[in-house]
Amino acid sequence: LSLFLVQEKIVESRVAELIKKLSAEDLNDRDAATNELLAMGEGIAPLLSKAMSAADSDTKARLEKIVGEVTLPAKWSKEMLDLPADQAFARLDEAMRAKSLDKGQLGRIASAIMSSDSATTEHRQYMMNLIERHRLTNAWPALVQMAGREDQEGQNARNIPFLAGTAR
Repeated sequence: LSLFLVQEKIVESRVAELIKKLSAEDLNDRDAATNELLAMGEGIAPLLSKAMSAADSDTKARLEKIVGEVTLPAKWSKEMLDLPADQAFARLDEAMRAKSLDKGQLGRIASAIMSSDSATTEHRQYMMNLIERHRLTNAWPALVQMAGREDQEGQNARNIPFLAGTAR
């Protein structure tokens, strides 16, 4: 338990450092801080939201954008998992074609769906088709994770044609 608290404090400290860098004069420093915060994922959203109240308007705008980006996969995946798999595929594919989602966002959403315990084999198959169709290389870690995992239906990734050759 104490190791968890130490890790949490380290993350909080690093997030606070990066938030300060969001108001740096150097664009490269701001971009590097933004990218690192984005890479930390949805778990830091409460820290970012809390920091907004004390931030200047430019930093607050950057924080709002980062929170929107890190929470995007969870919002979309919840909505998509409530739909039949073919409809979820069609909605995501259309969002990509309409450019309301970029490749990075779509990859993170597909990864979230693939990793969800609520995803059916059919959802995962459609997400793999989407990953392949749009060449979403940022979703490959989720595919690798899937290779040895069983879903809620007791299906192993080996039963999904796209991964059949990778899961052994």
